[in-house]
Order: sequence, then structure tokens, then C-alpha cells
Amino acid sequence: MKITLKKIGDVAVPYDDDELQKWQKFSDAVYEVEMKNKDSRTTAQNRAMHLWCKQVADILNKNSLYMHGIFGNKIEWSMELVKTQIIKATIKKVFDIDSTTKLKRKEIDEMIDFVTIAFASKGVEIPPFPSRELWEK
Repeated sequence: MKITLKKIGDVAVPYDDDELQKWQKFSDAVYEVEMKNKDSRTTAQNRAMHLWCKQVADILNKNSLYMHGIFGNKIEWSMELVKTQIIKATIKKVFDIDSTTKLKRKEIDEMIDFVTIAFASKGVEIPPFPSRELWEK
């Protein structure tokens, strides 16, 4: 079972009510936890990335900047399409990384700048990344 914990000082607590429900299913025991990548993004950063992708999709659709299907049909952008076609394509080209889960915090910041500059060069203003101060913590 995967559970999200929040570190507060020297104590780890369930991140929210859903995580608390998962936590309560565990027996009283000693659990060994392996931290795989302390440089990976947090759940708040993950939510911020998904929100940003949705905001970018909304801007593209509002400005009639649709994708085109193989039959020439217009395809409206969604959060998932922005993530796969823009974000994942960018991180593959810039960092040679296939998954957003493998991005380090510094790389996320660079990806945001790269995508924002790419859109600006085409005259498209996209929203700023939500809660950019997350990277300062």
C-alpha cells in the first residue's frame, strides 16, 4: 500500500483524511520505509503541475489553438494532453526523461521556464505556474 505522509519536525503524519484512513488500516508494528528520491516533487507540486496543465489547456482552447488529428479534425486540449504532448515531450527533449515522476525539483523549474518561453515565442501567454514558491521550500 502506498501512503502519503507529511513530515513535521521529527514526526510523520498522514497528509490528509484519505491518507489517515489508509494509515489506520496498518497494525501496531515497526515499519521500515525506503525513501527513494528526496529530490522528487511533493504531492503539492504534483497537484500544481496538473492544475497548470489544465490552465494551459484552457488557454489553448480559448484561443482556438487545437491539436489536429490524423484526419484533420480539431482536438481540444485537456490536462492530460498538455501533460503528455507538451510537458513530457519537453522533458524528453531537454532532460532525456520519460516520466514526470522522475523530474527533480530543479528540473521542474527549468521545464516551466522552457515551456513558458516556447509559448511566448509564439505569442501565446500562458498562466504562471501555481505556487511557484513551493520550489523555495
